[in-house]
Amino acid sequence: MDDKRKDVFSILLIEVEKAERKHPEYPADPAEALAIIAEEMLELTRAVNDGEDKQRLIEEAAHVAVTAFRFIENNI
Repeated sequence: MDDKRKDVFSILLIEVEKAERKHPEYPADPAEALAIIAEEMLELTRAVNDGEDKQRLIEEAAHVAVTAFRFIENNI
């Protein structure tokens, strides 16, 4: 695994831990969980459209990935 990929996984691990502390209960209902993913995707879309800086875009993309991760985790 290259260093860039390791950095990505490190960011995601940190963000998963933050999300679990802030929102320990993630919806078991797929429709509710999808709504959370969609909300995070909308925030990423806004950040891109508003020309936010690279760090903000990475943060928002990580939120999308984390909510999708938690969706998968709850459904396997």
